[in-house]
Amino acid sequence: MARRPILRVAALGVIAAIAGFLVIGAYLGVPALRYHHEESLAKEFAYGTVIQDNIGDAGDIRVRWQDQTGRPHVQRFAIYDTGRYVKGASFAVRYNASNPGGAVYPGDPDETSAFDDYWVPIMFAGLGALGVLTAWAVRGIRFRLARRRPSSMASAKIHGGEARSPGVISFGRSAWLEIQAAYEAGSEPRWQRVMWHPMFDDAGPRVAGTVHGDLESRRPVVFETDDHICLVPIGRLRKKVPKRVALTAVHATRISLADTFIVPVVPTVASVHAWWRGGLMSAGAGAMFGSVVGLVVVGPVAVVPFAAAASAGATNFWTLRGAEQ
Repeated sequence: MARRPILRVAALGVIAAIAGFLVIGAYLGVPALRYHHEESLAKEFAYGTVIQDNIGDAGDIRVRWQDQTGRPHVQRFAIYDTGRYVKGASFAVRYNASNPGGAVYPGDPDETSAFDDYWVPIMFAGLGALGVLTAWAVRGIRFRLARRRPSSMASAKIHGGEARSPGVISFGRSAWLEIQAAYEAGSEPRWQRVMWHPMFDDAGPRVAGTVHGDLESRRPVVFETDDHICLVPIGRLRKKVPKRVALTAVHATRISLADTFIVPVVPTVASVHAWWRGGLMSAGAGAMFGSVVGLVVVGPVAVVPFAAAASAGATNFWTLRGAEQ
């Protein structure tokens, strides 16, 4: 058993978020820098005429203009002010006088649509990665604070939860503790969702330990086993059984042939799958989904950013849920 299995799950989520941001940043950042450099060389102004407007879903325009040598050009521009630049309107352009046939840019400084297509997705990717880091930081801080609260003797039953709604995509069973105070006979149990821990594989019908926090409040509590394993809470403490989750006692789902028949003693077999399998499957499914969405909604150029974002998002959805490993 890993010494700190929850940390490795958190590390996987953080790494996925940072990796997703780096992929998007590199994929869009390099052409954005190239665009900015080439635009800085475009210092020659010219005025053209809009010959076609409202092109495509974004409302692009097509402009006819002439460079300083009198050579005509017809080019398409992405713009924001579609109401101003209509067919027949004047439109200023900037170009590199040493290379009139190269890239051309809007002369209006407010028309930055083409450059925004690079840096805006990078900004949102950064905000997403920051959100993931914040979520893990908040969970860690709440765990630390809850663990410092006064403790009392208690016991807990471990339950695996599956969503009752048939349309919900399953990312693995969630883990729930049915906590009972040790010295309060007849008291109602409390329900606390926690991150899945490898100790559940060997847990008995009821686990003895201590609970850090007030079972009469709604604040999350930390259950610590007699082996000093602290389970990380997810969400608030509940006084009633969660209605949207079908719960099954974890120990009841594990039946060994040795309990029924006399069988030879054999060496313990390792887990049939790696703990990160769920995260890998989530990342792959997210990448496939993001690729399809990016291709259909935007085009081939959006496949990589959408795949990276969806993969990182799906991985962190799995890790933050604390589902069965």
